Amino acid sequence: MIDLVEKQDLAQYHRRCHFDYASYLDWLDEDEISSDYHVVSTANIQIRDRSEWNTLGREIHDVERLRTHAQEVCKIVRSLGVKTFVAQHEYLPGIWFPEHLISEKSVADKISYIRSKVGSIDISRFDGGFRIEDEICDFVGVFIDYPFLKDRWHYKDIDIISMERDLIIKINHHLSIQFVTSSRDAAEEILGLCGETDIISID
Repeated sequence: MIDLVEKQDLAQYHRRCHFDYASYLDWLDEDEISSDYHVVSTANIQIRDRSEWNTLGREIHDVERLRTHAQEVCKIVRSLGVKTFVAQHEYLPGIWFPEHLISEKSVADKISYIRSKVGSIDISRFDGGFRIEDEICDFVGVFIDYPFLKDRWHYKDIDIISMERDLIIKINHHLSIQFVTSSRDAAEEILGLCGETDIISID
């Protein structure tokens, strides 16, 4: 099940999550990585030669590879036993699907998915979040390339906040997924679940 969460209602979910959301935002603003939060970052992406970064971008946008990697990440999520999340943009909420991008196929596919879950919605104006129950793997599979869409600088990373554990699943603009937690034990648990998946641990 996926439900809409209006922008003004997101704060109540921040108060219910299992970490201090305000301190997480402060951590994001730090110039250097501190020990307040731990990150297990996926690295199963294709990187172009550095000479092509300015013209073609750093990452190769291979949708099928991304979908496969999302499935591997979801195996970890299922092993953690977490089912209830709220997805929103990093920092402050913003418009999910700006009007000038709605006709792009990769955007249209995501809009179709959301409408199939929540029904009619003024998609070009929605700036809240999504409450996700038991469908986190489907959501991650659809949105794994979201911040990398055409004209991607209009987009922010997606924070998928667990309502059951000290955990954020972050879909970032470098085509990777990060597990963020303030618990060292939780980070070690996630790392132990990675198995053969191409994962890098970053403290």
